[in-house]
Amino acid sequence: MVDISPPISGHGRHAPGTERSFAPEEVADTQRWAVPDMIGRDPTDRAYDRLAHDEFLTFRLSVLSAAFDRKAARVLSENFDVTLAERRVLGAIVFHGNIRFGELVKHLTIDGAQISRATASLIERGLVKRSRDKADGRSAILSPTTRGRNLDERIIDGGRGNQRQILANLTSDEREIFYRSIGKLMNWLESGAPLNPEL
Repeated sequence: MVDISPPISGHGRHAPGTERSFAPEEVADTQRWAVPDMIGRDPTDRAYDRLAHDEFLTFRLSVLSAAFDRKAARVLSENFDVTLAERRVLGAIVFHGNIRFGELVKHLTIDGAQISRATASLIERGLVKRSRDKADGRSAILSPTTRGRNLDERIIDGGRGNQRQILANLTSDEREIFYRSIGKLMNWLESGAPLNPEL
């Protein structure tokens, strides 16, 4: 997997004209993530009956996402002293400006209890403030403090460098196809299309 931590100048580079040797486990990983031989066929083709679990698109996306999350969590902890959940909650609050907790839970795709703990931590550290919702006394409005906005901006600036490092591993065509494919699948899922009940 790609290391998303900030690159260190001069380290890990190979001299011009030299080739990198791969350890056996790296070769095995390369083979593991090979494109399944039936992918070029129509999904209704019976060849898909041979699709192994680790060839499922959903499985590979899950593994990829988890790998990036682990690296992002380390970078956030070491450089900004926040957890991944705190960063996502802070980012959502900064993006919306003012947001109710219930709306925050709907916006983020992480557990509500985790969001609650992250929010409490951000409030305690002065990065987020909670105020009474005048329209609904039972609810509270969450909004970023100046410190919270400044931290979010620093994290985003660092994240842009990481994104460049990640995307540099793909060609321009691959980058465009990947983004288009994600959007297409998200639109399909958000349309409420049912999945096979046997899955």
